[in-house]
Amino acid sequence: MSPGVGKGGKQEGIGDWARTSPEQCRVYPSTLGVLLPKPGTRGQHPTILSIHVLVRLPAHARLSGWSQEESALSGGGAPDKGLAGLACMSELRLVAYAFGRRLTTRAKEQKEQIVELEQGPRPGKFAMEPLAEKLCKVDITVPSDLASSHSTPCPLNLELWEHDSLLGDSCMLLVPASMPSVAAEVRSLPCGCDGNQDVEEFVADLGRWQRSHQHMATAKSAGVPVGKDTLGGWEAGALLTRQAVVRGLPAVATLLVETLMALSHPSPNPFMQFARAHTHSSSGAAADDTAALGGLLHLALLSPCSTTMLWTVLDWGRQWGAVCGVGSAEKGFSWDWGELNADGVTPKELMELRADEATAATEVAATKAAAAAAA
Repeated sequence: MSPGVGKGGKQEGIGDWARTSPEQCRVYPSTLGVLLPKPGTRGQHPTILSIHVLVRLPAHARLSGWSQEESALSGGGAPDKGLAGLACMSELRLVAYAFGRRLTTRAKEQKEQIVELEQGPRPGKFAMEPLAEKLCKVDITVPSDLASSHSTPCPLNLELWEHDSLLGDSCMLLVPASMPSVAAEVRSLPCGCDGNQDVEEFVADLGRWQRSHQHMATAKSAGVPVGKDTLGGWEAGALLTRQAVVRGLPAVATLLVETLMALSHPSPNPFMQFARAHTHSSSGAAADDTAALGGLLHLALLSPCSTTMLWTVLDWGRQWGAVCGVGSAEKGFSWDWGELNADGVTPKELMELRADEATAATEVAATKAAAAAAA
């Protein structure tokens, strides 16, 4: 019997336990936002995106990248087939996926440390194998036609494969060169540890929704007939926009609301439905976890950059408050500064609280400066 093959021809080793315990492997990118270079700056040459990734995997495993040529030689084009032909069962591969295709990936290990984790029993001969966290430099090749032909952010998935098993993955956002503010805001989001799963899910949902709905919005604005979008798709975009507001991401939120307002909606004034607190309820699989916080005014004032976010939201009201409305912003939509959220707090009260906090912070800073001068 050949090494790595158990009774009945079943392969043992990493694959044997990883298929039952994939949660012990992780892929942590150093950033969630990657800005593509400006079109034409590299001619017809492909773009190489270099990122650092922290990968948690069995200590004995060797990490490598993926390419179409190597995959074809080892058994096929897809990761589950292309990796099946590997003779070394301890080799894991990082596979990048974006624009609807896999991209050539090169991974170079730079640093390694053994990690202590609370682990349950694992089957297979590597049941007692310690886990390691390896810091890797990953180069992802983006063909020139893909890098220059996309005008909206899209998801970039980085997947960790062993044989035919997906052990772990993460999602980043590929941002066109024309949107540096969006890229900067996404890069500012926390990443790289187990406690940031909700942030990564937000970025993944943002990329998928924006990519799938941008073409519909563009076609509609150009007068080109498009298929009907579901109301659920509109509500998903509204939820993502509200999350971007409360996270304090003005450029990301504006990108989302521009796409959202270009889509069809049964209401005569979709912005009114979107901005009000009472129109959002938490139910179903896509429950709005921001609903209790209130409307757009509440969310802006609760965000980390409340002043910038508030001005951004108010500008939306001027731009879209009367869109598809009854004639004017005054008749179609106006902000309600006395609107209550689930805690009975109004935007006016939140603004007064923010003003008091700013005054207190200024006084503290002045006191510290005076004390430093006196010393």
